[in-house]
Amino acid sequence: MGDAGFPTEERLMTDDEIRSFLSENTDIIKVGHHGSKYASSELFLFALLPKAAVISVGTNFYGHPTGEAIHRIEQSGADLYRTDLGGAIIVEIFEDRIGIRTMLRQGDTSDNKG
Repeated sequence: MGDAGFPTEERLMTDDEIRSFLSENTDIIKVGHHGSKYASSELFLFALLPKAAVISVGTNFYGHPTGEAIHRIEQSGADLYRTDLGGAIIVEIFEDRIGIRTMLRQGDTSDNKG
């Protein structure tokens, strides 16, 4: 999602073909704009229903990730991973599961549902 915010998410969700593809094929999202209050809207998150969300963020003066973004992600039911807390986020995709672990807080949170 890079620096995509609400306008980009809205454009993706208004195209039926794109929305359908994303909602059927998304397990993990990279949260847009480092978890700003203007990215990863409720509409977007609840259309995709990701199992995990990754926020790529470090120390900054913008307050990223914001409490609003974190709350929306938690409400969607996605497991949240943040590079400022866990360091590198390692995602391993296998035939029958997805494994996610962090460099700073070791531990595999494999999702055996696929």
